[in-house]
Amino acid sequence: MTVELPPSVVQALGPLVGALGAQQFVPTQVEHSTTFGDFSVVFARGPISFSVVRDRGQFHIAGAERAALEAAGLWRTFYGPRPIVAPLLAWLQARGTA
Repeated sequence: MTVELPPSVVQALGPLVGALGAQQFVPTQVEHSTTFGDFSVVFARGPISFSVVRDRGQFHIAGAERAALEAAGLWRTFYGPRPIVAPLLAWLQARGTA
């Protein structure tokens, strides 16, 4: 089931929304704090899902094993959505999903 993202979340995610949409990953769940602008969005395609989280202005990927995220360079804090795009798509491609 696809959910509609609030415009502020779409704006904050920037290029990630289009990059993931091009790979048929859709948002299936969203939690959003209008007070602080924090959010968590679950993206899924078939049995594969993961979350993009913004907390205190910092982004990270969740919902997968730490070792897998570490190996892909995704087990860290990002200071915006742009630096996430390439390693996330590479990780999804390595999993045979992109």
